[in-house]
Amino acid sequence: MSRSRKKHPVVWIAGRSNKAGKRQANKRFRRIVHQRLNTKYHLPIHVKEVTDFWCMPADGKFRLTPEDDYYYKSLKK
Repeated sequence: MSRSRKKHPVVWIAGRSNKAGKRQANKRFRRIVHQRLNTKYHLPIHVKEVTDFWCMPADGKFRLTPEDDYYYKSLKK
């Protein structure tokens, strides 16, 4: 596999992954839905109503272009 390359180089800006943040957001969403089922409060429809995605571990990701310095190094798996 030494010759395998990625087709689309994508790099995280800061942080590693949003996996833990998404897990926590869905847990919070399910808890709020369960609490509000028998009350007069409205139920949230989307996770976005409950969670602020700007507080997640990773700030975001962006695609590299061939003009970037890190482009060819990021193609390696």
